[in-house]
Amino acid sequence: MRNMKKLLSLVLCVALAAALMLPMSFASAEETNMHGITTMGDSVSTGYGLIQTDTSWANGELTPTADGQLEYVKRPLGMHVMVPNSYSGIVAQNLGINSTNKDSWYYNHCRAGFRTIEEIRMLDPEYDASMMGDIMSDQFILGQTGHSEMTPDELAAFRAEGQQDIKNSKLVIIGLGMSDLGVPLTLAFNLLFEEIAQAGGANPKEIETVTNATTEVMNNGGGAEQVLLTGLGVAESIGYLPQAIISFIQAELQSEVGFANNYKQLVKTIFDLNPNCTVVGLSMINTFKDLTLTGISPVKAGKIADIGVGIFNSVIQSASPGEQYDYRYCDIVDTPLKGYSTPSLAISAVTLQLINTYNEYFDNLHPMEEGHAWIADRIMETLGPDFSLGLDGSVPVNPGSNDRYNDVHRGDWFYEAVEYCATKGYMTGVDNRVFAPNMALSRAMVAQILYAMEGKPGGAPGGKFSDVPDSAWFAAAVNWCAQAGVVAGMDDGTFAPEANVTREQLATMLCSYTRYKGKDASPNGNIDQFSDVGLVSFWAVDNIKWAVGHGIMAGKDGNVIDPTGNATRAEMAQMIFRLTTNVL
Repeated sequence: MRNMKKLLSLVLCVALAAALMLPMSFASAEETNMHGITTMGDSVSTGYGLIQTDTSWANGELTPTADGQLEYVKRPLGMHVMVPNSYSGIVAQNLGINSTNKDSWYYNHCRAGFRTIEEIRMLDPEYDASMMGDIMSDQFILGQTGHSEMTPDELAAFRAEGQQDIKNSKLVIIGLGMSDLGVPLTLAFNLLFEEIAQAGGANPKEIETVTNATTEVMNNGGGAEQVLLTGLGVAESIGYLPQAIISFIQAELQSEVGFANNYKQLVKTIFDLNPNCTVVGLSMINTFKDLTLTGISPVKAGKIADIGVGIFNSVIQSASPGEQYDYRYCDIVDTPLKGYSTPSLAISAVTLQLINTYNEYFDNLHPMEEGHAWIADRIMETLGPDFSLGLDGSVPVNPGSNDRYNDVHRGDWFYEAVEYCATKGYMTGVDNRVFAPNMALSRAMVAQILYAMEGKPGGAPGGKFSDVPDSAWFAAAVNWCAQAGVVAGMDDGTFAPEANVTREQLATMLCSYTRYKGKDASPNGNIDQFSDVGLVSFWAVDNIKWAVGHGIMAGKDGNVIDPTGNATRAEMAQMIFRLTTNVL
């Protein structure tokens, strides 16, 4: 008996040790594809203004300078473009990413004029409906002449790949903020000079011309510096400098609220996608620290900019969502810049001279090779000597030509389900090579999918719903679903084909389809463990219990079932996959 007790004790110890080691094993498996770097930022991060001698990588996107040299002033030309001598390129090379493996491990999310909101909208599908516009129009952000020089097609490509980039990355570098400050300054500039014109302080036509010209330059890559410089310069030339200073200070303070929310949300989004990566948040740079407006002006533009830069940097410094995440702040406030040829900048209210003067100084607001090397050194110091990407020749999970859809890739939780539904012909893409996994599911889509699962039988009479004409692409599907009792219409006699389907409505439709097929539709699941079970509508309780009990529907993060949340196309594919596997 004593030996038996010893044996049982040994077995229990082994089992306990194995249980304790399981989470470690899972974590290790998740990290096997984490060898890359994702860098996100604005014009400084793109390497704007860097002189280039090797032109083989740039596809002609280099601009000649006055002395005949070539400088890089465009956005990156692709997801893996590593601009020579840029700080992100230097860091990548220091950590072992080079010309032979950069296409696998270097992810470039930088664009001139990018703000935190643009990056969030690339990584968070909840922003799909609003695209890139918020207080600024889509035209201001997107298009060949847009502020970020990003076309809608490029946006779609970024979104298709962006989340996987983060999942592949051991290191994410964020260099955003200046354009977040620039947009509120732009609005303040326009409002201020409208007031000046109305007060008779200047010719309204001249003010309008200056404002339009400034906006045009902003569209071509300008930032907060341009707006501050232009606005204060014009205000000083017509005697409205005090009002301009107050207006810009107010705009800086107002912009802090939005930036604080957006930056912290961006960091959280990154860690939601990859909780095991290291995120380095770069401070903003005050590019006007020693510049005065005119030779006789007592006002230094940099002193005003210091307010916003200081507030923004405090947000960046405190952006970690929790101690369990590896978030590091990197102070690059004192980055060496190209510098100014004169200690002060004379501003004229004459439009062309004003804009030309700004263009002449725009290069000086960006770090050159010395500055980028300095930033790279600060980043490496922040990472420390023990930091390593662990490059071992592994191949990352990257979108490729073998993928059926540009936005569905191996490693996505819904990949197998989408492939299954596509192969069976139950679901197709919404466009060429686009599945839109995070798009809300409409009632017409559900009807079409169930109709396809049934083999698209004909013969169902039409005319039941006033908003389902016979010519509609979903007419045959809706008519069959109505005849079969799978999907019902609305109380007013309509079907509402474009209305979004909630998760509890989808569970109800799938349960009805299962009952139509003569299969088990008993409500045998326990849903009391979900914290939001009280939100389930009374008519959907049994349907949710059925879906949970048969493994069709699972909970979401936070231990919720989210009954009234919109169902997505990815969720539909997963539920169909489980339904056909577990029940039908």
